[in-house]
Amino acid sequence: MPDAPPSYVPRHKRNGNTTGRVHHATGTTRSSTALGYGYAWERLRLFVLQDEHYICRKCGQFGNQCDHIVPKRLGGTDDRSNLQCLCIRCHSIKTTGEQRAAKKSNKKGTQ
Repeated sequence: MPDAPPSYVPRHKRNGNTTGRVHHATGTTRSSTALGYGYAWERLRLFVLQDEHYICRKCGQFGNQCDHIVPKRLGGTDDRSNLQCLCIRCHSIKTTGEQRAAKKSNKKGTQ
C-alpha cells in the first residue's frame, strides 16, 4: 500500500510528537516529566497544597493548583518560597496575565 500523502499525516506526527498534546503554558510538546514536573514535583506540589490547607492565596476559595510565583521560564525555582496554592480560576487569570505580558515584551524586543 502506498504511503499517505503529507496532507493526510496528522500534524502531531509531522512535528515528531506522538501524543499530539501541547503543554498549555510552554507551547511545547515535551512531556511533563521532561519539563521538570515528574514524581518529585508531584510530591512537592502535594506538600504545598496540604501546607496551605488547599486554600487559594488570592481569593480564599478551595485551591488545587500549585503555582510558581515567579514562573520557571523567568528564572523561578521549585523552592517552597516560590510556590503558592491557587484555585483554578485565580491560576488561570495569573497565567493568562503572564502570557500576555510575555507576548508584549516579545513584540517590543522585535521592533
